[in-house]
Amino acid sequence: MSHKADYLTSSAASEFEHAKKCLLPNEDVRFVSEIERGFFVISNRRAVFMEETKVQTYHIRKVIPLDCFLGVESKKSDRVRVAGIALDKYGCFDLEPKSGTIQWKTHSLNLKAPKAKKGENKAEIRRHFQAAMSNCFEVVKEVRGAEEFTSDTSYLENMPESLTRNAILDINTISEDWPIHDELHQKVLKFLGTQPFLLEESLRAGEDKENGILFAAGEQGYIWIEGIKKGRFMSNVLLDKVEWDNIKCFAHRWQNENAVIEVTYAIHRDGVELTMPHQWSPTANEDVFQYPWLLQPLNGPWILADIMYKWSGKHMHASWVRETHLEPPELHKQRYYY
Repeated sequence: MSHKADYLTSSAASEFEHAKKCLLPNEDVRFVSEIERGFFVISNRRAVFMEETKVQTYHIRKVIPLDCFLGVESKKSDRVRVAGIALDKYGCFDLEPKSGTIQWKTHSLNLKAPKAKKGENKAEIRRHFQAAMSNCFEVVKEVRGAEEFTSDTSYLENMPESLTRNAILDINTISEDWPIHDELHQKVLKFLGTQPFLLEESLRAGEDKENGILFAAGEQGYIWIEGIKKGRFMSNVLLDKVEWDNIKCFAHRWQNENAVIEVTYAIHRDGVELTMPHQWSPTANEDVFQYPWLLQPLNGPWILADIMYKWSGKHMHASWVRETHLEPPELHKQRYYY
């Protein structure tokens, strides 16, 4: 990854080396500015607000899809407001109810300049912050105007051993009552193929960070096994088997204060659509701590989109207008997750 170092002081550039570990391995940073207690980043995929939670440890607090990004407005000498179009549960631009015209719902965030450290000039720090933030929307437009984007999904082939070692055994046992740990049952193999993505205890049910045993994806679709796992004991086990062609969207309403991912799909082609809330929340242990990006709940929608692209060849995106919009405004080409 690369970034525009001229927007960072030398000390901030050094600190960003720690912060950027939270970003996805296939993100290319195009813009970064230091903000109070963190960084604001524009990558080739999204806008990211990163907050320091303890010394040299960062958390992704908010993510805005670039297609939703509306701009930056200076509010005071030490702060700006970043605005974006809100999304609905299908990942579509949301409308103000009963407005009579096409009027998008918007959401904004206030960002403050970093505090001046001992010996630094506070006014100069604020001027530098304002100058940097005044340039970020041009970077967003440049990224959105790119003709093509190909996502490097090779990082999905390297997952923590602690979250993969029992995956084959679990999916064989739960789906086919076949407790074998070193090869997939023929029915599972037919659906997922010979090189599936297998990850345990990561994709959860709604906001329940313990409910979710296994997520497996492959050639035809994905299998998600719901339930609670304690050692080798499992309870409340249910299995969802969804084909790629029957998925409408992986959507995250970025404006909300949670990390819920709403997956809308049908069990059968032309069947009734269901919306299932999920959360990306891998079990944290010493092994998984070596993958700081994996532990970020707000990376979940992009990880799922990369999984779908790698195994189906299809980009995950949503329609940016509803069919009832007869004269939608001219908008940039949409690509929420890819």
